[in-house]
Amino acid sequence: GPVMGMLTKLWSGRDELVLPKTADYHPPCLGTESVHPISIRYWPAYVKNPYQNLFYGRANEQFRAEPGDPLTALSDVYSKPNATVCFHVHWLNFLFKEAERNNDGYASFDQFLMNCRRIRDAGGVVAWTVHNLFEHESPDRSFEQRFRSELAQIADIVIVHGDQLAQEVAQAFSVPVQKLLSIPHGSYVGVYSNDVDKTAARSLLGAPKVETLFANVGQMRSYKGLSNLGAAMDALQEDSSVGLLLAGQAGEAERVRVEDMCKTLNNTLLQFQRIQNDELQLYLNAADFVVLPYEQILTSGSAVLAFSFARPIIAPALGGLRDLVQDNVNGFLYDPLAEGALLGALKRAVATSNDDRAAMSDAALATAASLRWSLGRFKFANAIAQSCPDACRNSQSAGGRRVALV
Repeated sequence: GPVMGMLTKLWSGRDELVLPKTADYHPPCLGTESVHPISIRYWPAYVKNPYQNLFYGRANEQFRAEPGDPLTALSDVYSKPNATVCFHVHWLNFLFKEAERNNDGYASFDQFLMNCRRIRDAGGVVAWTVHNLFEHESPDRSFEQRFRSELAQIADIVIVHGDQLAQEVAQAFSVPVQKLLSIPHGSYVGVYSNDVDKTAARSLLGAPKVETLFANVGQMRSYKGLSNLGAAMDALQEDSSVGLLLAGQAGEAERVRVEDMCKTLNNTLLQFQRIQNDELQLYLNAADFVVLPYEQILTSGSAVLAFSFARPIIAPALGGLRDLVQDNVNGFLYDPLAEGALLGALKRAVATSNDDRAAMSDAALATAASLRWSLGRFKFANAIAQSCPDACRNSQSAGGRRVALV
């Protein structure tokens, strides 16, 4: 549309992501004079999402991370005898897709676990970041429970992004507490363009002219609770000073649901499209509050992103959101099980004075600024080095291995 054409002219050629200063790697203080270089293979690799680039930072002689599957990592264990090789697992949805493609039942999963064991037996380290307790649209919850529990037993290090998640993950997959490593999800401050203010952003988007604009930005999926948000907004219809901005990609079923929901809502801007990196600032800066009405969530990159644009958040007290959002400071938390709680949180936001909104915005940005990628990288590097002492490196037995001291 015309807005997209305008944006293309404004920001053509500026869609490259910038690694902020926090992406620099600081060598770990391990209390030893000689530190083996750390060589990481991470899987799967999400090129369009800056998370992994920021998490691992810039490579140097002591710390290098590259994409690679378990067999690549296993090869590295043998070909890099002087390095500590770590295979780092992220999202498991790739395995589900692979199994579906191969139509091989659970063989892909068995092979994956076997290869992870081979990495450990050869003297490598296996790490797993638990981004979700389960796949958002899990095809087989009981199987996934068993698979994730098995992976947790094999892994030396199980990472969670938030202190309150550690117990949740430990209980879900019987993870020994000494394997758990809680590190902050770093912020996106300075990663995306941010030079268009609220007035200009609303004008460019053609957003409703209201005093309070709530926004939900990103891929629209059922677990994100947009129908709950629609119902709460419907109850606010009598207040003409309130509006809603929804933007992101959606599958056919979700698109139909969201379109139907918005038909009865006033002051609503709905855009179905993939939001480019340089357009994020428009959708987030246009908002007064970002609403994340998840029905289930463990780690929310969307929350960190909103804070990185100084936007207060309205969210349920679930998962890592409990670590991030301080009620009435940088956002509003509500009880996900209490009827009308989301509506109550929206009303609290509407009633917030401009001065208090400015203070909440400052607090949101301060929260983001405190979330340093370098701190997480430091803790991760220490955990890897402590997981694989010289005695077990390249041995053919995992016996005698020390688990991560975190």
